[in-house]
Amino acid sequence: MEKRWAEMPLGTQRSIERRLLSGRRKWTGETSVEFKQRSASATLSRIHYLHLKGVSFSFDIDRVTEELRKRDPDWREEWAPSAAFSVGMRTRWVATDTESAELGDKPLGQVLEYAAKISGRSPDRFFVERDPFRGLCETKPVRAFSALALAAKSNWYPTAEWQTFFSEEKRKDDTVRFVLLIIGRLNAFPETFVREFLRSITGWLLKVHMRLLPDYRPAVDRLWMRLVSVLRDRPDSGDTTIVRKARPEWATEALNAPVGELAQFLLADPEINKARGGMGLPHGWKAKCDELLSLPADNRRHALTILCHNLVWLFSIDEEWVTVALLPAIAREDDDADAFWAGFFWGAKLPQESLFIKLKPALLRLTHRNSETRRRHTEILAGIVLAAWGRKHTGNDTQWIADEELTALLVDADDDFRAQLLWYLKNWIEAPDSNWSETALRLLGQVWPKQIAVKTPRVSAALAELAFAQKERFPLFVQLVLPFVVPIDQDYINLPIHEHREDDLIDKYPEATLSLLHAVLTENVRQWPYGLSELLDRIGKADPKLLTDDRLIRLNRIRASS
Repeated sequence: MEKRWAEMPLGTQRSIERRLLSGRRKWTGETSVEFKQRSASATLSRIHYLHLKGVSFSFDIDRVTEELRKRDPDWREEWAPSAAFSVGMRTRWVATDTESAELGDKPLGQVLEYAAKISGRSPDRFFVERDPFRGLCETKPVRAFSALALAAKSNWYPTAEWQTFFSEEKRKDDTVRFVLLIIGRLNAFPETFVREFLRSITGWLLKVHMRLLPDYRPAVDRLWMRLVSVLRDRPDSGDTTIVRKARPEWATEALNAPVGELAQFLLADPEINKARGGMGLPHGWKAKCDELLSLPADNRRHALTILCHNLVWLFSIDEEWVTVALLPAIAREDDDADAFWAGFFWGAKLPQESLFIKLKPALLRLTHRNSETRRRHTEILAGIVLAAWGRKHTGNDTQWIADEELTALLVDADDDFRAQLLWYLKNWIEAPDSNWSETALRLLGQVWPKQIAVKTPRVSAALAELAFAQKERFPLFVQLVLPFVVPIDQDYINLPIHEHREDDLIDKYPEATLSLLHAVLTENVRQWPYGLSELLDRIGKADPKLLTDDRLIRLNRIRASS
């Protein structure tokens, strides 16, 4: 195009200029920030490429460059000669080059500035991002830290470089001497530094805990006091890196928040990992936990979430402390309670009997309550409720959850909870050496609610699948579930349509199969599961007498009318 520019009509030139300046369209999945930066870079490269080739534009290229560089400050004019006009040719992953040899012979005071100067993309390697300081942090960490510490003497704390140093995975392999040196410097830096880099420091502390504990606890304690003091005085410094959209995702937030990482650091302490049931937790360790739990607002909840993820284990070691420090959160229906349940259900463990007794009132309230917390944790909650109903208290015959309590829970719960409970029941019956088959008969015969509100298509599908999974007990389960099922008007059900084994249920128990299908299939054949016609034919072949059965006649009539 550059060769024909001068010969083009003025209108054509202006049209091309408008297209160049308007840039490309936003790609699917590309964020607004990415689009602005990338489109500005492409436009800059193209107009400067053409300008170098002698194209004379009607617009002020210097002014346009100044405006577009606001969207992409990293763009360099030397990229223009290699600019390509085919977007497809330039769409690929950007690799990272961490070669740091050029920093090896630079005076320590020049390392950071020179690293910044040679970082980024070069015109001859556009799809390679240079990050020499990261390479220095990996191969010569002492030199990298020394450069940062020297800059700190001038009150310069470059954000990207400090974050790079702390986040480098090889920090976990640093020597004890180097780690202690870093802690000493961190304790000497001003509070503004600790506040700005708190998340980086706590993440680093979690990496190096194996180097520090238990032999260097005093050094850890001094840094700990500093970090907790900052969190107490400036709670916003403990904010998570996760963007909150609606209700908090406490587990995700805690894993990405300074206090959550401090709680993980405590749980990684080898001293408590040696503890056994009933021994009690170390007083110093509990004091640190109490400090985190006394922090304001979300910081406290991040600690609560991480600690409650380990609730069953902690309770087995120190029942008294857990009862006083953690369990009061469930007495309320607020964010503290939500954070508690987020950690507890994340752990996904059935509590020991003594802990379950303390949790039971709150667990039952949660199951009865139509809340976002219950819906969010339905999968694990249903499993814990079913397992607790199937257990008996030590020394007597009473169940952890009585029959009438489970019936009431199932009435108040939603379809998600009821279907999930039946899913657990089906899978536990199939487990080797399981006695849940007998327990399931009692659940269906004595406990499952008969209220109309519970008889929904989704629950009916779960009950039908439970029955189809029972092999030789299939007819018995069919009789038990029939009073609770209704026609399934959506594609909820997974039937054993394509099974042709020697123990195939349809061929062995055609009448029971017909009874269940007659109860759950609607008058609309389009709502039937795929392949059901073949199944109906197999019923007639397995027992020809059923060909005159009113139920099979009805289903065949519906099939024929489609």
